[in-house]
Amino acid sequence: MKIPKIKLSFKKDKKPTGLYSVGHPYPETYIKIGGKEVGYISPPSWETDSHIWKVRIAVKKDKPDNNPNCDWRWAIMGKKFDTESDARIWIKDMIVEISEIYKLHYFED
Repeated sequence: MKIPKIKLSFKKDKKPTGLYSVGHPYPETYIKIGGKEVGYISPPSWETDSHIWKVRIAVKKDKPDNNPNCDWRWAIMGKKFDTESDARIWIKDMIVEISEIYKLHYFED
């Protein structure tokens, strides 16, 4: 059986400036499929315990919750990364498996 290929692209947000950049020195990196955003790579900030990067993917809710106005939620992947490039490599390798587990939510521009 041939495994489908999902082509990802990444878009780095603008570098934070001003006082905000003191606690948030790195920009977020958006994950896109077919030009539509499906998640982002979350950089470390002053709030994180260690210098780690995380991958967050927007997925459709599988059951209703307290917010009936929104049909999606953030799925934070359990894997943590030392660098943004490590996170990019991992998500490229795992996006097919993630899309088989979750129904992805695409943000409209």
